[in-house]
Amino acid sequence: METKHEFVKMLLETAALFFCGVLNAGCTFFSETENVCITLPDDSRTYCVKWICEDNSGNGVCRVLDNCCGSVILELPKNYAVPVLVFSGASEAIMAGDNIATVSEYRNQYGMIYPYTVGVYEKDAFASSVLFTMYAASSSGLKETEEYLSSFNWGKFIELCDEYENPWKLNKQKIMEAIADGSFSKKRMCLFGSKAIASEVQTHF
Repeated sequence: METKHEFVKMLLETAALFFCGVLNAGCTFFSETENVCITLPDDSRTYCVKWICEDNSGNGVCRVLDNCCGSVILELPKNYAVPVLVFSGASEAIMAGDNIATVSEYRNQYGMIYPYTVGVYEKDAFASSVLFTMYAASSSGLKETEEYLSSFNWGKFIELCDEYENPWKLNKQKIMEAIADGSFSKKRMCLFGSKAIASEVQTHF
């Protein structure tokens, strides 16, 4: 009888441990974010990394990691289109504080839109900048903005931008307006060229 009692006790203890393990694992399983490792373009250089995340009030703020090299790990929201911008050099000329609307001029810029791409590339900088700027321009809460902007097919947009030798010559403002009002299409992309752009240097995020 004592042996049976000890056996039942052992089963109960094992079940309790298993249940606690499931609860702890559930914190990760049901998490709204995930850690993403991003390899930077050149191990011999340092970079500034910018991305948007949620503050305590539910608003979007820009976070910056300065003097990065090799790779960085960012905590990004799941199931949403997230722009990440990478610049060579330090961040002083890129932004001040958490102001996500600071504008800078940069040629050497890299980007990615997670989860459509999982690495930062110069060719994806324009598409990433478009999404980043739309987040910055939104007056809604971050969750509402994420829901709306993530409904757009950014994977197709990245592919479309790849067809242009220099997408920075496109009219970024017109593109953002078309995406925002739902009128954007591949056929209309060619209409967004800007004759006013005379140089390779663009003012952008």
